[in-house]
Amino acid sequence: MNFRHTRQYVLTYYARGVNLVRQFNNRVVDYFREHQNDVIRTLLPKNLEELNIKFTEQDLHIHYEMLHLLLDRVTSSLKISKEEISKNELGYDSLNYFFNQGVQLKETVAVLGSFRLSLLKYLRNSKIIDGNDLEEGLQIYETIIFAFDEAIRITTQQFNNQTEQNKQTMENELDNVAAPIVFINDDDAVMPLVGGFSSSRMDSVVNNTLNQVVKLDVRKLIIDFSGFVGVSTVIFQKLFELIGGLKLVGTKVEISGFSPKMAKTFTELGLDLTHVPVYGQLRHALASSP
Repeated sequence: MNFRHTRQYVLTYYARGVNLVRQFNNRVVDYFREHQNDVIRTLLPKNLEELNIKFTEQDLHIHYEMLHLLLDRVTSSLKISKEEISKNELGYDSLNYFFNQGVQLKETVAVLGSFRLSLLKYLRNSKIIDGNDLEEGLQIYETIIFAFDEAIRITTQQFNNQTEQNKQTMENELDNVAAPIVFINDDDAVMPLVGGFSSSRMDSVVNNTLNQVVKLDVRKLIIDFSGFVGVSTVIFQKLFELIGGLKLVGTKVEISGFSPKMAKTFTELGLDLTHVPVYGQLRHALASSP
């Protein structure tokens, strides 16, 4: 057999193999499209029970919808490349339904992993894959595993992003609670500093305070340290910057609740408070206000 005939034979054999794989994939796609609903409703409740996961009818409905989307992706994956699969990213809890219910990530991943295993066993026991289709069957398994792995990866990423976003929102809310501006008359207000403060949290307090005193037209602000926790040179330097910023926007500043340790730290840092009225207790500062 010469080179030309050998090459033609290889190309013919390859084309025949590709055609067989395409036919097999089409058969699997048709099967999924016809039996997808039955497969999900057969396997999912058993998976949830095996995982000892309590669920409502609404939870079950959401699971059904998301698994339908995922299996639609599996059928699409049989006709496109892995690179194209990755481009069409699809997480599992894409609408954050279970995240907002307080469901942990490990539970969602467990449902995906359990359903995937059950699906592979289901296909193995079905007539769609027989001994003659072993190689093609392995390709189907690989496609299913890859699609579910992508869903788990994207769901994990979405969960982490949403967790970080919620954390940031909570920190912003805590910043407002930790340093609220409370009016004591039409022009004067008190800002009690409560709890401990990180450097980033104090930056938020400085920015929020400057914005609020301008917005609310505060004439005098009493910064009360009675509930302040900790002594940090970085935090005190930022507080000194806040006092300077308040003066620049035309707000008079007074301080109350300073402990001896705080006063010592301010002095050691060379932070000059001689121009700022300082009171041992908040009631003394309030008594000075008209």
